[in-house]
Amino acid sequence: MEYILLFTGIILVIVAYTDILQTTIQHTGAGFLSQRSGAFIWWIFLKLSGNNGKKSFLGLAGLFIVSVLILTWIGFIWLGFTLIFNFQPHSVLLTSSRLPTDFMDKLYYTGYTLSTLGNGDLLASNNLWRILTIILAVSGLLIITLSITYLIPLLSAVTNKRKLCAYISFLGNSPEEIILKGWNGNDFSQLNQHLYELSWMVLDHKEKHLLYPVLHYFHSNEKKFAAPVALTVLDETISVIKGSSFLQERIDMITLNILRNSLDDYLSILKETYIQKSGTAPYLPKLNTLYATFDIDRVQIQKYFDTLTERRELINGMVQADGWDWPIAGEV
Repeated sequence: MEYILLFTGIILVIVAYTDILQTTIQHTGAGFLSQRSGAFIWWIFLKLSGNNGKKSFLGLAGLFIVSVLILTWIGFIWLGFTLIFNFQPHSVLLTSSRLPTDFMDKLYYTGYTLSTLGNGDLLASNNLWRILTIILAVSGLLIITLSITYLIPLLSAVTNKRKLCAYISFLGNSPEEIILKGWNGNDFSQLNQHLYELSWMVLDHKEKHLLYPVLHYFHSNEKKFAAPVALTVLDETISVIKGSSFLQERIDMITLNILRNSLDDYLSILKETYIQKSGTAPYLPKLNTLYATFDIDRVQIQKYFDTLTERRELINGMVQADGWDWPIAGEV
């Protein structure tokens, strides 16, 4: 029985340490525990909101998930070391009588040691347990330090995420509106400049999402400021341009392709964990005013969109996973 406690405790501690380091330091996404628990909590929030992205309840999900993750790390390490210390009855003694302690005493001992508060009514019985006590205290400092260094840039990334969405929404709420606003009467030089700025912003958002996967769960209750919706509008705009030889000849395609590739990378990150294809092809963008304004081949654009069915189903899945429905603004 004692060896089962020891083995279980060691496993819990290793899982917690691994998840903390993978989530806060490693630049390849969240740890197994953080990734699964975050997705599960978000699923609960989404179901309780009735899959309605407008519910203010969803706006609390991000902070709640971060709080649960930190408490989970603390809980795993606390319980793990408690089980390890319970491997031997005499690992922790009462200071006054030098008598062995029970499970609750050891739970109390590991708890206040992990919190770095310190106390004098209990003590480790020999050098081995003293060393483990030091490791436990250092673990508490480690969790506090890494949590703070993780939260500060995460909140900054949340702010930048909203800026990106606002930037796109200010350009227009639909592909047609963005393209028409980018025309100054002679060329698309203004739109080219905005596409250049957006390419860097999307690249930054993609990297921040990789560094802080929980960023995905910081939800906006305003549809135009919701990242999945805003990025969908942007991606649809790119598709309209790439589907028209008229627009391709007048827009900086190098910048446009960089922006598209950034969105491709972003979708590949989400596809691995957060989203899946919707199974239904979204409606085509409404472009009647665009067709009436420019000499654009309607059939050419429709044929190009036919090649994007899987991509657009995946994007539709991204929109639905955030509590929103297609059509986006400007769609029929």
